Order: sequence, then C-alpha cells, then structure tokens
Amino acid sequence: MNAIILCSGPGTRMKPWTDTKNKCLFKVNGEPLLDYHIRMLRENGIDNITITCHQHEIATSKSVGFYYEPILIGSGGACKEVMKFYDRAIIIYGDTYFESNIYASLPGLYKSDKNYILTEPSKNRTTG
Repeated sequence: MNAIILCSGPGTRMKPWTDTKNKCLFKVNGEPLLDYHIRMLRENGIDNITITCHQHEIATSKSVGFYYEPILIGSGGACKEVMKFYDRAIIIYGDTYFESNIYASLPGLYKSDKNYILTEPSKNRTTG
C-alpha cells in the first residue's frame, strides 16, 4: 500500500517559525507531526511512503521516499508527479493532525479502486 504526505507548502501563515522549519516538523505531544504520520501509516499497513517537499530539507529517521519540487506546483501537481510511480495511494496533508483511529480505517479504504485524500474529518474523500 502507498501513501503520499504533502509537505511542500511555504507556511506563510506561520511565519516567522516556518522561515527555518517545515510545518510538518513541529511537535505535537512531543513528536514531530511528520514522524507521527509515518508511524501511524506503518502501523496500519502502508509500505511505501513518499513525502513531497520544497522550501526546507526534511529529515526523518524513517525510511521513506522524497519528491522535491524545485518550483511549487501545488498539491494536485505534486500528487500527479508522485502518482506516476503508484497505482493508487492514500494522500495526507502533512501539516494536519489526525486521531490515530482514523488511520485504522485506511487499509479498508485502500482496497477500493480509488485514491483516498485524508485532509480534515469533514472533507475526507476518494478520487478516481
């Protein structure tokens, strides 16, 4: 199973904190948000994870792939590029926190013939 974590945004609303650090690296409950996403994806059967990045280098001790955007191409553009390597994927906004129980439903959703976008509880959706 595959996942894409979108971490390319410039974080303009969180300046000056995002001048030196990507939003997904800020800690929630003592853990970088990105590491939380990766851990929860792995615990729920997601094997291949690609992280999109642009402004700041993103370091994580986890074994993942990276797609670097030299010029911001937006969430849709980044997904289009990464999806060249996957048949389908769970797509996650890396700067959004989700309760761990949401991740438990991902393997079932993945079995459909659609991609699943995990954005915020009221807007989660599947795409063709």
